[in-house]
Amino acid sequence: MTGSARGSLSKGAAWIGSSRLLVNGLGLISTLVLARLLVPEDFGLVALAESIFAMVAAITELSLAHALIQHRKPQAHHYHTAWTLNLIRAVLLAAVMAALGFVFARIYGDARLIDLFFVLAGATVIGGLENPMLVTFTRKLIFWQEFALNVASKFVGFAVAITLAYLFRSFWALVLGSLAAQLARVIVSYAIRPYRPRFSFRGYRDLLSFSFWLTLSNGIQTANWRLDPVLLGLFVPTSAVGQYSVGNRIAYLPVKEGLGPIRTLFFPAFSRMQDDLHRLRTAYLNAQGLVCLLAMPVGFGFALVARSLVELAMGSAWLPAVPVIQVLVILSALQVSESSQPLAMALNRTKEVFKRDMRVFMIRIPIVFAGLLAGMATDIGALMGMVAGRALSSLINIGLNVRLVAIITGISVATQLSVVWRPLVAAGAMSAAILAIMSRAAVSPMLDEPFLKVGLAVGLGAILYPAFLTLIWLGAGRPDGAERASLAFLNRTRRSLLERAKARTP
Repeated sequence: MTGSARGSLSKGAAWIGSSRLLVNGLGLISTLVLARLLVPEDFGLVALAESIFAMVAAITELSLAHALIQHRKPQAHHYHTAWTLNLIRAVLLAAVMAALGFVFARIYGDARLIDLFFVLAGATVIGGLENPMLVTFTRKLIFWQEFALNVASKFVGFAVAITLAYLFRSFWALVLGSLAAQLARVIVSYAIRPYRPRFSFRGYRDLLSFSFWLTLSNGIQTANWRLDPVLLGLFVPTSAVGQYSVGNRIAYLPVKEGLGPIRTLFFPAFSRMQDDLHRLRTAYLNAQGLVCLLAMPVGFGFALVARSLVELAMGSAWLPAVPVIQVLVILSALQVSESSQPLAMALNRTKEVFKRDMRVFMIRIPIVFAGLLAGMATDIGALMGMVAGRALSSLINIGLNVRLVAIITGISVATQLSVVWRPLVAAGAMSAAILAIMSRAAVSPMLDEPFLKVGLAVGLGAILYPAFLTLIWLGAGRPDGAERASLAFLNRTRRSLLERAKARTP
């Protein structure tokens, strides 16, 4: 990778990192505040509508932005075609969703879904107007526009949702907040990059030839992850669906969203190396080593403090969501051990992604449904039965993804696991040690306070994880990887700070 590309990626990571930090912060605050103002049933109702909507939307998603990124030299007519196709798709999707509102209102016996579907349909039309020219920034590995788009839309949605929830204590706060965020995103997209769209179909062949398999893949992926609340809602009260939905949302904030800035860079960075397979393999392994190094302690550590955080921030009404958070946050850490999708997209192997996702779908849905039924027939209950099924199917998914990487790049499964196992074992050892220490310290009345439990666990983790990781790395013979790169970075930082200190000394 050239110095200029490396510098662009560093700046991009900084912009996206800042964006994700603010967006995730607002998202977490919004979830916690709304959980205090609203009830689980409100979240459950909206989760049902949004899950159904997301599945139908994904099936028709054209992935034209990715096609423009992957295209070697897109022309003006390609951008006009992308805008035209996105708008037509949005209008047709909105009409279908408005009609489906009546169907699902009858299925679930809740007439409120009709109005919910109409509002979500309107948000879809608004989203179809977004400026496709923003892709020109991403192609150049420029990402400040992502900061502006994400922060502005999230802040507007946050303000609208909190205000309406405080005034009306209604589920409409969640829906109208999302609608306001979508509108803000479209407005800001044209403020950042002025563009006068034109109706055109001239470039549709170039764009759809890339996005066809990716569209099918996205549809299957969304059905994989969004079908859970829809199935759950058929067997349990809406309040239980709300517990599952909020638990899932919180579980994915620390790892999936926390590492989003790094993982967002993968596709454009890998695309620049699509003609040099050796460089691409090296870059992929280095990237995976880094994300695993960061993800494992965050996922395992968050699971340890989940109960205390829920008690402290959300109240006892949300305690049923705790085991959901604990299982799913660990799964989210394990899932970042591979990044097959941006790799396959960069190599224009999207058909392979579709095949993988279809296999996962055929395996996952029966397992999740069986888990739900088994939970209903046992003491664990439908909610945790579904979570158990999801855990098993996710492990299968990881295996299929690792195998896909081996197929399209030639990186063996053993080589891929070589950058995963040390952080995984270190995080497991950290968790065991913290649990042992916390159990012995539980007799102290000070630890009756949830925030003290969280503080102690975080402090112990900050010491124990690096210690265990270093010992495991040394025991493995100091192999090249994220550990060595991290030590080199720390040494450079230390030398730089010492040089600055000496320069300031008179």
